[in-house]
Parts: sequence; C-alpha cells; structure tokens
Amino acid sequence: MTRMDGWIPPRWNALLGRLGCRLDALELLAELDARYSSPSRFYHGWSHVLMCLRELDGVAQVLDEPVLVEAALWFHDAIYDTHGGANESLSAAWASCALGDLGVDAGRVARVGELVRATDHTGPAPPGDVDAAFIRDIDLAILGAREADFAAYDRAIRTEYAHIEEGRYRRGRLAVLKALAERDFIYLSERYREALETRARANLTAAIRLLELAD
Repeated sequence: MTRMDGWIPPRWNALLGRLGCRLDALELLAELDARYSSPSRFYHGWSHVLMCLRELDGVAQVLDEPVLVEAALWFHDAIYDTHGGANESLSAAWASCALGDLGVDAGRVARVGELVRATDHTGPAPPGDVDAAFIRDIDLAILGAREADFAAYDRAIRTEYAHIEEGRYRRGRLAVLKALAERDFIYLSERYREALETRARANLTAAIRLLELAD
C-alpha cells in the first residue's frame, strides 16, 4: 500500500535510458504507481518491488542481461488480481506492449515478457536460463527471510485474500506452500540455495504446521 517513494523516478529513468527508450515514460510510471499503490496491495506493492531490486543489485554481476531482469521486476506484479489467475501472463503482455510503445528493441521487449512469465512459480523454469532462474529466486527471497519478516509476509498475503473464507483459504495456501516445500530445491540458483534454502524450508515447515493445526 506504500505510495511511490522518492527513489523510484530516478531509478526508473535510469532503467529506461539503459533500455534505449526514445520516448517519455512518466505516464507509464504513473500507471505502475496506481497499481502498486493500490489499497489492496498489502504485499505485492512497491515495498515488494524495492525488495526485489535490492536483491537484483546483489546478484547483477552474475546475470546475462541484468537490465532486462530489472525491467521484468518492475512489471512482474503490475497486474495482480486475487480473484483470478494468469497474472504473470497479463503482466508480461502489458510490459511488452508498454515497452514496445516506448521504442524498446523488439528482441529486448520479447525477453522481458519471457522473464515476467518466469515468475509464475507453478510452472518449470526454462532449463539453462540463468536469468529466469534468478528472477524466480529473487521473487521468492522472502521465503528465506527472518522468522518475523516471513510471518509479516504471510499475514499480508492473507489480507490480500481477505475475500476468501478462512477454511478455503487455508486449504489453498497449504497446497501452495506444500508444493514449494516438496521441491528438491526451493531455489534454482546455487547462490540462493546457499544463502536462503535452509531458512526458507524452516519457514515453510512452520507455516504448514500452523495451517494443518488450524484444520
């Protein structure tokens, strides 16, 4: 729910310069702000985008195209409808259209769309795609946060889905968390596995236990 902070326009403008945009994009930034500052965004707002960009800054040197990963992170939750699905595909389509209208190279536009779609954690990551692996890990970095921060994230997600009855929500959330916990690895990159895998598994185990006890 955080309104756009002062750091956002300068970083946005720097990104557009690196993307080779030929047109003014303040109107697009205003549209992003309207979405990420929506009162319904208790987790998937500007604070999440900022967290992702901080994560990106720590790994940019090992990425193939960090500027395109950053562009994808700005858009990856632009459309977030808790009543429906296909948020990643819709966000990718909007990103592709918006960046194309700004004069970004078509190949780069297509790649940004691919990276946004890669943040759909229900599907497999493209094998051998370093940047897709890292953008997924960046998006899931919260799972490996300190216990208190993970708990705050978990509460924020529940608030975003406040329209869903408690029992139904618990069943759905349990399915999501179990699917993550049952993977051989939560994180796709060695860097994130070494840094966050153990803590993420502990957080997921605790959250799953609470959901099961509530039933």
